[in-house]
Amino acid sequence: MLYTTQKYRDENRLVYKAFYNALVEAEQFVKADKAAAADIFIRVQNSRLDPALVRRIVEDPENDFTVSPQRSQVYADELFKLGVLRNQAASWKDFFFEEAWSRPGS
Repeated sequence: MLYTTQKYRDENRLVYKAFYNALVEAEQFVKADKAAAADIFIRVQNSRLDPALVRRIVEDPENDFTVSPQRSQVYADELFKLGVLRNQAASWKDFFFEEAWSRPGS
């Protein structure tokens, strides 16, 4: 999960939109070609990890590389109970910007 402040988003709308759109494009790329995504990760990170291990991680059906918030409400509820958050969120949409609202989330 990535985050920014409301102030940064408001003052940098074009940058925020470009970054969010790039994340959506990356999600589509990973889902379309997981082996290539694993290879790119290894190359860009200059990783010493075994390429077969990285491919297994990326191709594991339990790992969903997505921009859509998943089970974030569970964390927000717990943070509220612990007193970390002052206000209880009624929905995951309370703590994500509008760009994410059109996608399935929780």
